[in-house]
Amino acid sequence: MNLEVGDRVTYKIIRTNEISTLIIDGGALLNDFKDKDFIEIIKIERPKYEVIEEKKELLTDEEKEFLKIYIQVFGFKITKLERTLNYLNIWETDSNYTIEINESVFKNLEEYKSYTLKELGLESD
Repeated sequence: MNLEVGDRVTYKIIRTNEISTLIIDGGALLNDFKDKDFIEIIKIERPKYEVIEEKKELLTDEEKEFLKIYIQVFGFKITKLERTLNYLNIWETDSNYTIEINESVFKNLEEYKSYTLKELGLESD
């Protein structure tokens, strides 16, 4: 079996019968470890990773570009956006607008949840 970074290797040093465990953490070590005559590999364990949390972009690059152009053309000072079925609701300080959208766009936005431009990656700190 090929060793990979992250593998936990339990091995015995043949001269001393000492048993040790180490986690492979570098490319050079992978090759050096396998080729030593005085080491006997007893067990190799490979962790199975599962996703606990993953940051998912709310907007695609195309959706961001559309909103940037829309904001620029109409000069909106947007306070929040909200997706509802086939509409994108845009709020300014004292008014709001509704844009009809195709159901295939803005699909990463939860329906009826308001987002700020910062949350959507359209405004920096």
